[in-house]
Amino acid sequence: MKNNTVCVYETVGFQLIKTIKSNKKYQLVEGDFVLTNTSFIILNTLKTKDGHQLALINIEKGEFRVLTQFKDSITLIYFNHFIQAESAYLFTLSYVNNEGYRVEKIVKVKEPINKESIEVLDNLEIRNWDSIIFNSIHNVYIVVQDYDIVILDGQFKEILKKVCLAEQDYPDHFGYFQLMHQSNDGRYIILTYSETVLILRYDDLEPILVEELQYACFGEFSNDDRFILLGTWANGYILENTLR
Repeated sequence: MKNNTVCVYETVGFQLIKTIKSNKKYQLVEGDFVLTNTSFIILNTLKTKDGHQLALINIEKGEFRVLTQFKDSITLIYFNHFIQAESAYLFTLSYVNNEGYRVEKIVKVKEPINKESIEVLDNLEIRNWDSIIFNSIHNVYIVVQDYDIVILDGQFKEILKKVCLAEQDYPDHFGYFQLMHQSNDGRYIILTYSETVLILRYDDLEPILVEELQYACFGEFSNDDRFILLGTWANGYILENTLR
């Protein structure tokens, strides 16, 4: 998406075949959008008169279907990741409450997508975060708040475990947070900070690898967990996963 326009290109020849643009009623919000299980249907954020809302966009027909009715005009919506085991999309809803504090909630959208398939979850103790993912193997949410790592149950209500990396016997300055990812077998969590990459064991959240990497911005496991993919603003690395 570019300049408030969604463009669809052929995979062969890269020819432009479809476009859809913002209109007076709905404005496309640039950022991550989600490819759904239906061809030419994407799940994206629209800016409406009531603020940012989730919507299904039919690129082929040029149609917008708003799914949510969030009332706060300062609402922002971020896509986190797709939960394969539940065929669900995980978003963060972020807004400023009446007291002037920014509050975040989970928005989970399940296939088949409609207004009834949307679930909003919140926690009174965990009001905001840098990153959140769902671990379907252990049925838990994993939250990063700066240097705090928090594990919550599948209903996002009970805190099961919390550790502070800054209190560990490691360098105090990891840099600022960039990205969290988990291995597909659910055994490891990789955290990327701007100066350091860490791999934690899920069972006890103990760091088993702490590697200084200046200007780090990316760290993920490959789809089959065979490799660890790391990136800085200048270089990319592919490492064999020997953790198993």
